[in-house]
Amino acid sequence: MLYRKLFYFVYFMVTKCLAEEPYCIKESISPVADPTTLPKLPSEFQTRVQATFNKERTVEFLLVYDYYDQKAEIITQEEIEHDRRVFYYDKNEYFSIKNYRECKVKKINESFDEFNFFGLIYGPDGTINMKPVNDLLHFNNEFPHMYVGQEVYRGIPVNHYRSCQDWSELNANFLIDFYFSAVEFEQSVGFPELNVQVPVATVIKGYIDLSAKIGRSVSIENTYEYFEFRPFVERKSDLYVQPDGVYCHNQTFKGEMPPIPKSFSFTEEILLNDKQTAKTTKVYYSYDLKTIRYDTLATGNYRQNAPLKVIHDFNSGIGYVIDEFLGNCSINPLNNEQDSISLADSAGLALTIKDPNQFFFIDDSYFYAGQRLERGITCDVFVSKRTDLKALSDKQSDYWVFEIYFMAVSKRCFKVYISI
Repeated sequence: MLYRKLFYFVYFMVTKCLAEEPYCIKESISPVADPTTLPKLPSEFQTRVQATFNKERTVEFLLVYDYYDQKAEIITQEEIEHDRRVFYYDKNEYFSIKNYRECKVKKINESFDEFNFFGLIYGPDGTINMKPVNDLLHFNNEFPHMYVGQEVYRGIPVNHYRSCQDWSELNANFLIDFYFSAVEFEQSVGFPELNVQVPVATVIKGYIDLSAKIGRSVSIENTYEYFEFRPFVERKSDLYVQPDGVYCHNQTFKGEMPPIPKSFSFTEEILLNDKQTAKTTKVYYSYDLKTIRYDTLATGNYRQNAPLKVIHDFNSGIGYVIDEFLGNCSINPLNNEQDSISLADSAGLALTIKDPNQFFFIDDSYFYAGQRLERGITCDVFVSKRTDLKALSDKQSDYWVFEIYFMAVSKRCFKVYISI
């Protein structure tokens, strides 16, 4: 598994058999720096990371960390494999998304077979949290640090710090060198008003005791270089969400959809990508009046693109088709269209109007998929896997993926996507 290879490097990127002596001792860190003088790490950030393992292999990934919202994400592209891990600590779920199409969901506190880079901490009330940023990057934590001096790293003037740390979860002893940009250095993506010293690189050297597993210790020499470090998360609507048109299996958090009113109107646009066609219709709906009107253009056997008003009157069971150009009107009995359902015990002979939720295929099968930006509007997205949709395409499909967008907060951006 890619992330196990990436972050659980202690089991994969090993080269040498070593003695049992520790690589470093904490007493060698002297003079110990005052923790209040060390660079402050932001509780929200994003950065590109280039990780080099034992000078043998390099991997690049995007690291996104948001302690305030208890969310995090890692995106990795290695050869042709694209891999995302999205963590929702506030919902106790993480998404594993492979190559934009395969998505599975697990509970964070039940995923003992996975290595979780962001950690797991239980609060006093039993809630789960991610590691604080200092524990995440192992800087200015419970271990002593020392200031080495100012140097130049990757052409950047940096302040060099060092720490000797024992990681009990890995049974490891590491000497860690941290390089932070100097205060006076202005970065191309810096934010002087925030007065942030950003991490430039971390170099980890040491031993891991794997005697219980392979009968020996192994050495580690890994370098993590940070690029485009930002002390906040940009475009959150593009992160923390599953890809468009993808259903994530085993998701448990449903969220709460806004209610649909009993009367409404809207303009819909249906795009059939396989046929390279688009159809636009104005819809007027009233559940109390038991009537729906569609303003559209004719297709099929009728005059192509003739402007039509189609009225479904469920009080009488009659449908009216009015040609606005010729002025003629056709009357037909309603059949089981997309906007109607059969009454119970009527053998399909008696129809009634779909209620607002039924009209939009809204039921308890939807799960919350996060927020996305649609037409410049931040929307809450809900997704469902369905088999009860009349085919809009010649394609055969085992199921349809429905995505419904609601404008976040009060007003609505209401949009339905159907993916085959």
